[in-house]
Amino acid sequence: MPIWHCARFLIAAALVAAWAPFAQAQAHEKRVGEHILRSSTVSSLDIAASSAQAHGIIPGPERGVLNVVVLRDTDGVSQTVAAKVEAQSIAFSGRPHAIALRKVMANGMISYIGSYDYVPRGMLDFRITAQPDGTEQTLSLRYQERMGPR
Repeated sequence: MPIWHCARFLIAAALVAAWAPFAQAQAHEKRVGEHILRSSTVSSLDIAASSAQAHGIIPGPERGVLNVVVLRDTDGVSQTVAAKVEAQSIAFSGRPHAIALRKVMANGMISYIGSYDYVPRGMLDFRITAQPDGTEQTLSLRYQERMGPR
């Protein structure tokens, strides 16, 4: 197996391990050049209590958690990079709500985590922008998620 396949596998395994507390999260991503903006959201009740406490998340039946990473992929090897990241959720009412994100460094990886409130079974529109440090490039990602029991 070529070395870059091994490196890609190890990075993928590390990402899976880092996302383990967010077990039911579905990842969404957008690639622009060598950068990838990846995001997922999950109910705060689906996160292990120890992970929630470590990241300052107060679990609740109407609280979700947003996880964002920015990756640089060169020659098939991806690694997380620091970035200026902003996120908001928009409910059916159309009013945007900013999601305060905290930079988290663990296992040599950088991610941005924030919590937000939602109405059970309500659809939320997530809008995320990121500017990787040292670049003028802006990545944007938009997706919808139905939150809570289905």
